[in-house]
Amino acid sequence: MSKLQTLDVKDVTKVREAFIRNSHARFMKYFFPHQLFGKREAYTKEIRKVALERLVHLIKVCGFLKQTKVYLFWQNRPIQKP
Repeated sequence: MSKLQTLDVKDVTKVREAFIRNSHARFMKYFFPHQLFGKREAYTKEIRKVALERLVHLIKVCGFLKQTKVYLFWQNRPIQKP
């Protein structure tokens, strides 16, 4: 949060534009939790006027989505005793 607060308006606008260009269903769900799919136009309006605290939350969600989900491919093999 503190790093985002140190950015000037131009840099925060770049962050907002990045979220607008890369709209993901999970990002839209943050703004429209009761809808199955959010509307892109409404999402764009929300991103442009969102407070920094909510923008920080979207950055955290982005970090979670970037993580490698190794457990999805892991097979549990039985341990063989010698």
